[in-house]
Amino acid sequence: MESTTFALSISREKIAAVRGFVAELLGARRAEFERSWQDKGITRESAWLQQIPDGALVLVRFEAHDLERAFGALAASGAPFDRWYRERVLEIYGVDLTNPSGPNELLADWQAP
Repeated sequence: MESTTFALSISREKIAAVRGFVAELLGARRAEFERSWQDKGITRESAWLQQIPDGALVLVRFEAHDLERAFGALAASGAPFDRWYRERVLEIYGVDLTNPSGPNELLADWQAP
């Protein structure tokens, strides 16, 4: 299993949009969301909201069998849900999922012996 975590900076004005996006993913669009992620081999997604003085960070963690394949499939998909998801991410976070930035660099990963 592979995993990645990343931080997305947002203004305070976008916090309600993030909450609405998550509510829609886990509510009205849950079946589409789960089907899409399962089709791409994504096994887990977690998100945390961390408020900071200048706005907020949304910390997102993905787990998948093959992250590169999963994100590639999301970037290239023409499925209505995937297009909607990419549009919302671009609108809220300013991140274009069709043009991935590459993997994060893991700096430390400590675990108790």
